[in-house]
Amino acid sequence: MTPDDVAKLQYSFGQMVPKKDEIAKVFYERLFEVAPAVRPLFKGSIEEQGQKLVMALRQIVLSLKQPNELTTFLKGLGERHVGYGAVAAHYDVVGGVLLWTFENVMGNDFTPELKELWGGAYGVISAAMQEAAASLEPAE
Repeated sequence: MTPDDVAKLQYSFGQMVPKKDEIAKVFYERLFEVAPAVRPLFKGSIEEQGQKLVMALRQIVLSLKQPNELTTFLKGLGERHVGYGAVAAHYDVVGGVLLWTFENVMGNDFTPELKELWGGAYGVISAAMQEAAASLEPAE
């Protein structure tokens, strides 16, 4: 990821902040629509989950220029998600729903270039979280 890509992701997240409550609401509504089996994994209210989602995205975006900090954050996030019951198959669903949400809430501000950048960023995020999760699984 180039410094220009990082700047674009950070700028676009700044544009999303005023719509953070809507993004969180739409994200979870869509997630439970396309993957109803994951609903029981979420113990708190949707509002609480939405705040956690936005705070995690905020931390990720702020850490894009500090790879060690980002890696540490994603490792912890991946490990915690094991405790919530997340499995590898959930990551693709969540990524698709996240991009769908950004596109639907942000409209024309979520350009094809941003969709590609966020998709790539989510791929890195997902891989790091899954690697951390896999490290917790006992060796066979």
